[in-house]
Amino acid sequence: MKKKTMSERENYLRALEFNNPEWVPITIEFLPSVWKKYGDKLRDVLLRYPLIDKNLWLDQMNYDDTDPLYKEGAYFKDDWGCMWYNAQDGILGQVIEHPLSDWKEFNKLNIPDPLEQIDWKTLKEDKEKEEWACR
Repeated sequence: MKKKTMSERENYLRALEFNNPEWVPITIEFLPSVWKKYGDKLRDVLLRYPLIDKNLWLDQMNYDDTDPLYKEGAYFKDDWGCMWYNAQDGILGQVIEHPLSDWKEFNKLNIPDPLEQIDWKTLKEDKEKEEWACR
């Protein structure tokens, strides 16, 4: 398998400038329902094309089917206060209630802190491991 000779950042900037990037910086994601239906065929694609980022796809293949985000009949409230309902397994649900029913209430809207929504430390560590593996 060919090793990457430039950093993710350099490659991304080259792609933006149409300046011969080493690879096309893309992300491919599938909903859990697609993995349920085509899992074996998608795994074959992973094996056939070694430059596809398998780690991303492995995470998708091993999704938690009890996660209310993708569980049929589940209701859940997100960080913004939106109520979601999921009508079908493996498909992202739909917002059925939102916290801002009247613009006059805008000042009462509870906007989540992006620094608390995501585990930035783990993301940074994972990215550093990935960059080290590509050297």
